[in-house]
Amino acid sequence: MAPTPLFVAPAPPLPGPAHTTEAELIVQALESDVRLGLSDAKALELKGIYGLNQIKPPEKPSVSLRLLLLPYLELPGREEEQESFLWGES
Repeated sequence: MAPTPLFVAPAPPLPGPAHTTEAELIVQALESDVRLGLSDAKALELKGIYGLNQIKPPEKPSVSLRLLLLPYLELPGREEEQESFLWGES
């Protein structure tokens, strides 16, 4: 079962899927300008709705998976990486 996302932002009002919509219609829907981009006010508004333009960092593997993979990391000179991987430290 796939994990459910914590937050799903509402889609902007487009006439169809973004990948099949004409660029000009997307620009109009976002109240933007192809030469100037978004106004500061519109950018702040969209940031409030959709959040920052960031990808969530991947989740750390479970402790069980770490223990299973640990023997493959047991190489001389990699003790610090082994500890970090095993205990989930950054």
